[in-house]
Amino acid sequence: MEVKVQNTVQLEQIDYLPVENAQSLASKNLKNIPSRCIRPEVETDVVSTDESLLIPVIDMSKLDHEDEQKKLHIACKHWGFFQFINHGIANEVIEKMKTDAQEFFNLPLEGKMTCALLPNHIEGYGQVQVKEVEGLQLKRNQKWVPVKPIPGAFIINIGDILEFMSNGEYKSVVHRAVVNPEKERQSIASFHNQKMGTQIDPLQDIVETNKALYRTIPVEEFRRLKLTSKLEIYDK
Repeated sequence: MEVKVQNTVQLEQIDYLPVENAQSLASKNLKNIPSRCIRPEVETDVVSTDESLLIPVIDMSKLDHEDEQKKLHIACKHWGFFQFINHGIANEVIEKMKTDAQEFFNLPLEGKMTCALLPNHIEGYGQVQVKEVEGLQLKRNQKWVPVKPIPGAFIINIGDILEFMSNGEYKSVVHRAVVNPEKERQSIASFHNQKMGTQIDPLQDIVETNKALYRTIPVEEFRRLKLTSKLEIYDK
């Protein structure tokens, strides 16, 4: 389904609030948690204790085999998350990336600002390399499922754009990171997006046999709606 768009919606510049970061607060050994960090209106979340709930593991070295391709399809469709092993990136490269990231986060705020967040940045689909400490959780059947990271693996999650392009077959799953009470946790994330000036729509070979659940939309409008938490782009 194609919808003509008369005007391309431009993103507005987004400013970040100048609040003190968690690392700085932790270094002060505060006795009380700052009020802005407390949300008493939020109900206590239920975290799953079912040890059998493990996100799928996909072996990149076997993706030319049909069985592994089916596993990948199921992981994207029913979980929206999977761990990627045998990806071909040397462990030495990964460890250096972790070391460099740790050194960066140990810098004072002024040093970090030289690599500040890009304005209007928003995720498409992501990959995360997590230090082997639990903290990442995903929402499944109204419970939070902890992700147990495999050493050296990448954790891949399906973002909103891939859910859109797959016409809702692949799921962008709600997830979060929580503080580990015993160990420091480090994660390094990268996000992959469609370039500005293009349009997003469900893949043609999918909607040939199924009704399109989403309308064609410019990337700029998609991101604006995403950033304002009003992603009402379902086809009526």
